[in-house]
Amino acid sequence: MADRIVPAADVLVSWNEPPAQLESFKQGDARIIGLVRYSATCPVCAAAVELRYGAGHERRRLFGCCVEAPQEHVFTFDRVTRRGKAAAR
Repeated sequence: MADRIVPAADVLVSWNEPPAQLESFKQGDARIIGLVRYSATCPVCAAAVELRYGAGHERRRLFGCCVEAPQEHVFTFDRVTRRGKAAAR
């Protein structure tokens, strides 16, 4: 619950569908968990961008990673604004 958004397990999404996420929403006093799908097009090469966990001290942070160049085309992700920018290296 502390992360508010996590990648959905493979059993929750059909094998021929893009990846999805489980996101925690607050609605009044209630906490709701929904299956969502965030998608984007890589601004560098126009391939799809998927949310993936970072590594090391960023292991709990989600980044947008291009499916064609996941180590090079990496972007931050803000679930509140639904925006990102090129990740600093």
